[in-house]
Amino acid sequence: AELALEDGPDVYTYSACISAFEKAGRWQEALGILEEMKRRSGLPNLVTFNATISACQKGGEWEQALFILKALQREGLVPDLITYGSAISACESCGQWELGCFLMMQLGKQRLQTDLITYNALLSTLEKASRWAEALDLLGAREL
Repeated sequence: AELALEDGPDVYTYSACISAFEKAGRWQEALGILEEMKRRSGLPNLVTFNATISACQKGGEWEQALFILKALQREGLVPDLITYGSAISACESCGQWELGCFLMMQLGKQRLQTDLITYNALLSTLEKASRWAEALDLLGAREL
């Protein structure tokens, strides 16, 4: 899936393509666009990485999602709430509740304010793994 524009695609064009592939459930193509972007124009931005993580999450590819999370950190970018929310959701879809809990702890270590979406993603991860005690602990830690 190569892009052909006269001046070459910019970060917004790449991000839009990745988002389109994400919405279409085509995570492999989203990864291909990310790799092309790295090859042709340098560093993707956080929005581009987040869209790719989300594409992998929607495709049930939790390992790829976490690999991209690590890659963005290696590039010197700082994950945000959207990054962690998508990564936790990727763990949910594949029953990786321990990784979901780890990511929630990382989110807290970065002093990011968690939101209801992130909590719900982790609660769903715990529910699908029948980890009721951990889910109740999480609910107890959350000021409702």
